Amino acid sequence: PYIPCGRSAPPLPIAIQCISMTEAQHVQSAMQHVLDTIVELHPSTTQLLKAFGNSSVVQNLLPEGPFYAVVVGTPAGIHRTSSGITETVQKASEQSFAHPKWRETNTLWEALVYLVVKGVDEHMPTTLTASARSQGSVQICATSSLDAWPNTSVTTLGTPALTQIVSGSPTTRPLHGMHPLLVASCLNGQYTVIQETLNWVLRGLPASKHLNQSAIIYSHVQTLHGISQTQYFYSPPPAETHRCIHALGNHATGYLAAHGYTHSTIDTIIDVLNSSHSERNFALRLSQQGMPLAESQYLWYLIHL
Repeated sequence: PYIPCGRSAPPLPIAIQCISMTEAQHVQSAMQHVLDTIVELHPSTTQLLKAFGNSSVVQNLLPEGPFYAVVVGTPAGIHRTSSGITETVQKASEQSFAHPKWRETNTLWEALVYLVVKGVDEHMPTTLTASARSQGSVQICATSSLDAWPNTSVTTLGTPALTQIVSGSPTTRPLHGMHPLLVASCLNGQYTVIQETLNWVLRGLPASKHLNQSAIIYSHVQTLHGISQTQYFYSPPPAETHRCIHALGNHATGYLAAHGYTHSTIDTIIDVLNSSHSERNFALRLSQQGMPLAESQYLWYLIHL
């Protein structure tokens, strides 16, 4: 069945993959017994954590892992196999989930808690957070649509030093943001840096002794409908054509190039400009094609500086 995922989704229902009908009945019986003690029809995250935390039966369910708790992905829930995670991440990328989020745990209890709190480490019980940190488990694996590297994924690892990834497992502090320079292959939760790819990326960066190799470097590709793609590696802006500079001026051309607008989109803007008789007409026509009204008005201002 379809189960909504993400932080805005309710904590229930929870899908748990089992390897046998007997195991499934055992898990459902134990979980339902705890849920029956909750008076509210739609319990909150805090109420669920308290109820599960007071049940030793739930905390000791299926002690042998690993378990894979998928917070953002398709389908969301607790999986038992790494192949299930691979399929989940693949489906998520096909259904516009830019950053699938999941965690591998040793116990069903930890996977259950991680799912209930929607992967927010600040809401995890202190004992479980400390346990995960000591085990060095990988928290998140996010795929990125890099056309240049079709079989790689980008780890969502904050900005740890490269030696941390090469010599051992990455840190497990709360993870936010993409680290575009750490290109890795993901197999059973373990990461191996593809050094050749990393070197290839670094060679494409502008030479500067002050360059921070942990900086987040990305470029957007935009149309009038918004950002259509984000490339998590250095990419120069589109070449400024003579026609573009002549029609729009240096300021507007620089703005469109810096924001990654495609050549076809810039051509559309030029065509609209040539057939518009006022700022209002120019802004409204571009807004009809998807550009925010305020941005089209600002673009008119840049063109006429």
